[in-house]
Amino acid sequence: MNLSDLILTLIGIVVAGLGWFLIRLNDDLSKLNDKINLCQVDMPQKFVLKDDYKDDIDDLKRLIVEQGNKTDRLLERVFERLETKADK
Repeated sequence: MNLSDLILTLIGIVVAGLGWFLIRLNDDLSKLNDKINLCQVDMPQKFVLKDDYKDDIDDLKRLIVEQGNKTDRLLERVFERLETKADK
């Protein structure tokens, strides 16, 4: 066996190993890309965006204030009636 045959065999083995490594790397990148795409599709269904959350919280605060105002008015009316009845 010549030295050139040995060198060519070693180069072939290195190229084959490098090819296998690149194929594995490509498969891993494809899987990673698929997972990223899946996350981008599923994320709006599972998580609330910050702007949507702020809008919903503002709506809830407004409703709480409105209910508090209604309760205050109702209590004022009740106490007014109680005061007028106590005077009689």
